[in-house]
Amino acid sequence: MRTIEMQSGDSRLERSGRDSSLASFLAIILSIWFAAGPVAGQDELVERRPPPSVEEFETDEEPADGIPDGWYNAREASLVSPGLFGERCLKLSNDKPSRPARISRAFGMDGSKYAAVKVSFWVKVTDTLPGEHEGEMPGLMIDFLNGELLTDSRGIIGPFDSRNPVGDSWQYVSRILPVKPTTLDAIMTLGLLGGTGRMEIDRMTFELIPRQMPSTVNLVPNGDFLLGDYRPESWSIEGNARRISTPEPFSVALEMGRGRGRALSGLGRLVEDLDTLTISARTRSQGLRSTGGAAISLHFVDERGTAIVDRSNQALIRIGGSSPSKESRATARVPSGAVGAIVQIDKTDDAGTLFIESITVTAAPDEERGRGTPDDVPLADSADEWPVYQTFEAIVPGSVLDTTKWGFITPKPPLKVVQGKLTDATDKPIRLWGVSLLPLAAFPEGDRAAGIADNLQKLGANVVRFGDLDLAYGPGISLIDDARDDTAGIDAESFRRLNLFQEELAARGLFYSMELHSNRRFRAGDGVAEAQKLPAGGGPAAIFDPVLTKRIDEFSKTLLNAPRNGKQPKLIDDPRLAWVTMSGEISMMDSASTSFTEAQSNLLKKRQAESKSGNVRRFYREIESDRYREWAGSLRSTGLKSPLASLGHWKRDADFAEVYRGPAIDLVEDRYYWPPQPWSQPGFRSALFDSARSFTAVAESKRNAGQAYVMAQWCDQSQNAWSQPNEAADVLLGAYSAYVLDFDGLLRRGVAVHPAKWGSNATGTGGDRDIFNLPESLNGMPQVLAMMPHVASLLRRERTPNEPTRATTPKTAGKAARKSAIPSRELKGWNPSTGVLRIDTSHTAGLVGRIGSINESLTRFGDFQLEFSDDFGVIVMSSASAEPLASSSRILVTLLGRATPTGLRYKDNLRKEVAAPGRPPLRIEPVTGRFSYSGKGRITVRSVDNSGKTAGFVQPLKEGDTSVFELDLKAGGPHWEVELSR
Repeated sequence: MRTIEMQSGDSRLERSGRDSSLASFLAIILSIWFAAGPVAGQDELVERRPPPSVEEFETDEEPADGIPDGWYNAREASLVSPGLFGERCLKLSNDKPSRPARISRAFGMDGSKYAAVKVSFWVKVTDTLPGEHEGEMPGLMIDFLNGELLTDSRGIIGPFDSRNPVGDSWQYVSRILPVKPTTLDAIMTLGLLGGTGRMEIDRMTFELIPRQMPSTVNLVPNGDFLLGDYRPESWSIEGNARRISTPEPFSVALEMGRGRGRALSGLGRLVEDLDTLTISARTRSQGLRSTGGAAISLHFVDERGTAIVDRSNQALIRIGGSSPSKESRATARVPSGAVGAIVQIDKTDDAGTLFIESITVTAAPDEERGRGTPDDVPLADSADEWPVYQTFEAIVPGSVLDTTKWGFITPKPPLKVVQGKLTDATDKPIRLWGVSLLPLAAFPEGDRAAGIADNLQKLGANVVRFGDLDLAYGPGISLIDDARDDTAGIDAESFRRLNLFQEELAARGLFYSMELHSNRRFRAGDGVAEAQKLPAGGGPAAIFDPVLTKRIDEFSKTLLNAPRNGKQPKLIDDPRLAWVTMSGEISMMDSASTSFTEAQSNLLKKRQAESKSGNVRRFYREIESDRYREWAGSLRSTGLKSPLASLGHWKRDADFAEVYRGPAIDLVEDRYYWPPQPWSQPGFRSALFDSARSFTAVAESKRNAGQAYVMAQWCDQSQNAWSQPNEAADVLLGAYSAYVLDFDGLLRRGVAVHPAKWGSNATGTGGDRDIFNLPESLNGMPQVLAMMPHVASLLRRERTPNEPTRATTPKTAGKAARKSAIPSRELKGWNPSTGVLRIDTSHTAGLVGRIGSINESLTRFGDFQLEFSDDFGVIVMSSASAEPLASSSRILVTLLGRATPTGLRYKDNLRKEVAAPGRPPLRIEPVTGRFSYSGKGRITVRSVDNSGKTAGFVQPLKEGDTSVFELDLKAGGPHWEVELSR
């Protein structure tokens, strides 16, 4: 039997942006750009041995070379004594940033039999620091390979950082990694992966989980805390809470040490059909108040995630004093109207320590009533049989989806801000609609730049945001020159690709914005002390450290004045540069969670002593405002004329509002990731039900009368899923809000490198190079792609005389603008209590949300009627010409419900945490609707695919003088072309 040696390739990342430490770690280990091609002639007789049930790292016989038997591809790895359990363990060490320290192992993995593999091991990391590139930190990855030896998917465990709450102690780590049905082999690589420090591994175990998963009566996910690292999976922890483990005797527990702490977990099953629950907790404690320094409660919520107040279920179990391991039990009555429930553990005593060893909740009196199968919950029971979403590479020119024929306003460059409004060269107020680019997408190769630009243009976008350009990914995919010892130079290949892309956008009439600084990893050659310890972008020190600010200013000028391809003007002179954002999410408000060097700490103390601000928060705002004013002055002195923006920090709106108002800032570039109510049921997980966190509420504190306002990075928070299932509705709500509230621009997150064929799969599930699950990337989301032409129709039309315009006042030179006097506006047609939005504008009209049983009067729009036959979805129409709907001869109608990848599985019925991200193809819910016309003239309706290519005619039904067209996604769609001869 011959042996096949399989090695893993280089790695890159597309970053999600909501969990920066994990995203950075993923960067180095994702082979997005340089994955190996298929290997022909794979031997069918290759023996695929499964992974060992346990690896003790004790055997070194063939040959005795210090490398554990069965492992290969070793670098800076060896067996050392003593081990945690036996004589030896595996140790990896590295003292040079970005030098790999790793070791690999290959084994068989039959995806047709096994849905997942649970990988568990003991790990200890010491003195770890990141390497020079994004994601270079200790961790483990498994490439799951298909029959062509292409990567089907990739499993990640890590990163491991000695600076986390566990420190350099041994910790037990356990994760379940999903496996696709087409997987045959696996390659596991672990190590420092470019980071520095030491990493030790011992007693690694593998458990293959069959596709017929076992059921359980315990409703608490991960109730024994066995899954996780210092953070237990499926639990939210706050304060001084962490997961701990001891090797002998083996134990894992949730610890809440000195200080207060809290842990929460939603039950993995709905409780609406249960009457009573039994809760059992095994705990031990030391030094708590005898009257009860901790308590365990059950909180119940309705379908919207709203708490049902029932004090009888609070503090069901009280824990106090000092006690060895013991079990406590209580019962809880399920209140009327309850759908879900949350276990909450609170330590309210500052002193003492609490250990929770396990917690269970079962149905009572018959626990079998609550039995369920975790990790195997689809979006809907029939979701894997829904119609396949039709992929596309390009929009057919002249088709109904080609919005270049819709008569949109085309702004004349350059853009500027006049009295708080974004205007074109003729002083005409304009609106922008477009997308932000996710990391790596700014540097497309070859003809992909033209293809992406063409799709965006035809789908209605007229602006693209370029951000995170300085992420340290390496040559060709980062603006920072990787060959230098400093970060002062521009990578020539990356800059060439960037300019080519922007040239393609400009040729199609699109604008673009640029972010100058966000995630640059400073190096020793920059003259920065302890550069390796700085977070990406320099952290808060980039606001006040003169060495960092000087390097940032210098690179900004270098970038703006660098010669470009052919006849392209320099960026500083480019009329298509809509605005310049000075910095990403870097703020003094993050100082509490960031460590400074001694010199930086001393400088900060000195400046605070000299300040008259009065308190720390005012001082932070003061020096941040000073920094932006000085930086803006430097850029203006260089000759930059494009509007300057400061970026909104999506977590710190109130703190940033004052910084926004600086006189040097022309435009507020905001970002908003809408957070669903965490315990709501999937049918209510839409912004349509949430007026408290609407665009009106978000923008109110940051809009200023003298500044333009652009919501430049916007999406739903998908809570580790690829997207929220009902995002088509949220896209239209956001667009309609921006229209009514008169934003100067709206940009949706975000175009990713993959999938290259738009709509072919959720990003990261396509295999080969497309193996990083990147949430909210629109080229993998039918819900967003289908709505883009309608959003463009709302935002890019000529303003009509009856459309409200916002009151503005000129900004006084040298003075910060006062808080906005911009009046808030009611979003007519939106009812958050019912989750219904009715859009009725001259060119676009539709019904959005829970519209299956609304009043018939709401379904009529002049001579048209739109009806939706299911519970939740979208049916919308837009004029595909410059004429309004009332006189247009060509109309686009779109019908859509939910969407899902094939094989997507959630961990439980709450459908929040993902167990398996799924695979191609994407599928759309087979909803139905009706489009009716009662006006004069001849009408035809044809289905069109997602490229705009026409398919079959829909035969009309006659109801008196009304022509009725039945729309069924089983038969086509989600788009239909309507032609009228009036």
